[in-house]
Amino acid sequence: MDPRQAPCLIVDLQGLKGFSARLLVERLKSAWPGLKALSIPSIYSDQAHEINPVPLARDLEITEHRQRLAEMIKPHVKDVEFVGLPAVLGIHQAATVVRELSEWLGRPVFEIPAMPPSIPGMRLKETFLRSLPAQGVHCMFQKHVLKAEFTADGEFLLDIGRSERKAAIRADGVLLATGRFLGGGLQSDHETIREPIFDLPVSQPRGRKDWHSDRFGEPAGHAVNQAGLETDTMLRPLGGGGHPAFEKLFAAGIILAHQDWTRMKCGSGLSVATAYGAVKSFSSLQPSG
Repeated sequence: MDPRQAPCLIVDLQGLKGFSARLLVERLKSAWPGLKALSIPSIYSDQAHEINPVPLARDLEITEHRQRLAEMIKPHVKDVEFVGLPAVLGIHQAATVVRELSEWLGRPVFEIPAMPPSIPGMRLKETFLRSLPAQGVHCMFQKHVLKAEFTADGEFLLDIGRSERKAAIRADGVLLATGRFLGGGLQSDHETIREPIFDLPVSQPRGRKDWHSDRFGEPAGHAVNQAGLETDTMLRPLGGGGHPAFEKLFAAGIILAHQDWTRMKCGSGLSVATAYGAVKSFSSLQPSG
């Protein structure tokens, strides 16, 4: 048997929305016949209503709660080699939670990312918050870049704040990952779409009447959803002449043109891949040594 299709028990918790073991098994049964589904009651003996993933993840870091979870699953693992659970197995102590559940069940436990809010995302954020300051990274939260300019000495000067300037930062390079309309990376009026920080050219339909299709559920999507910044191969936004607007200004994520992340369901992958590419490009421009 292909080890990637070993017999697995997929478990969901009643009251936890957005993850169904039965549905997952049903969808994969033709390609993976060794999957079994199990739906267990909540680990909270007095709770039958909806469960929030964040408190659940924190509670599973408490020994008695994960012991109760293991006790409910244990009678069903006889004929399986692995146990899959939704990705709610702890935030700060996820490795401990997974290891102890695996020991108690006698089967390796793995997680399946599912419903928002993303617990793996919260773990990643916590890891960044612990580790980045030690690398000399200063994190600023609940603040925005209000204004940016390129100085005569070849640096970027960024005004930082919420509604008014609270700090100024000088930077050798900038990665623009401000999102699209909801994030404020793109703004629109009744006529056009603009990028508000550097006033970069935005690839967009010729006129407002071309923004949307006549059909709300247009299979090909709406043209306005592909508006954004065009870049060179190093992910540097292009200026008015078709050349990079600045040597060390880069863009990543859903502010990029010619993609429709909402329709293609690829926002996270797009953001991670292009951010990696942009940082790699910036590094290649830095003096060696």
